[in-house]
Amino acid sequence: RLDADVEPNDDGVRRRSQDDVRFIDVPDPDVEDLELNLRLFGVQLLKARFYIELMREASGDERTRLLNKARQTLQAIHGRSGGLHQRLALATLASVYFHERDYANALETYRQYLKSHPDADWAWVAALRIGQCHVELNDLPAAANAFRAAAETYRSVPVAAVLGNTYASDTAEALGRVDDALRGAKQALEAWDNDYGQWYDIRAIQARRETDAP
Repeated sequence: RLDADVEPNDDGVRRRSQDDVRFIDVPDPDVEDLELNLRLFGVQLLKARFYIELMREASGDERTRLLNKARQTLQAIHGRSGGLHQRLALATLASVYFHERDYANALETYRQYLKSHPDADWAWVAALRIGQCHVELNDLPAAANAFRAAAETYRSVPVAAVLGNTYASDTAEALGRVDDALRGAKQALEAWDNDYGQWYDIRAIQARRETDAP
């Protein structure tokens, strides 16, 4: 529920500041009006995404506060809703952790997502992210296993098969497993589908680190 009256900016676009927005609390899952309940969870997702959007321009304590609000809102939706809203909340929460380089929490959340929604359209991305989290946590054997599992489980998705085998090959090479590296590279080439273009990539924008170059 948006309460404030907002005047257009000079460019004619209506915008709201954080203080202009008022949201209904997380709804009771026992509410008899299911349609109303679903709408309220939709509002909660909008609220979380609003906080995430504001984070892009914030810094310091304000950014931390917005991050916590987004996380708490998504956790509440996941814990009290079901179906589409629950799935979207969990996926968004995992993405927030990954963006923030909180790889331990991202790993557990992606695992939870994959366990709960293995057949979702974008489950293969979660499977690959699990491997990437293992890499960032310096567990290369687990990363190699996760990438191979993603490539095999979602082999019907060319992008998943190519990237999963490519990442598995790179990880095997880093571990000195030459035969596994070669096998993964060959499987990636076999899975390649020109319909998806010349480049396959699922790199995500992530929060800057103090050591990052300007």
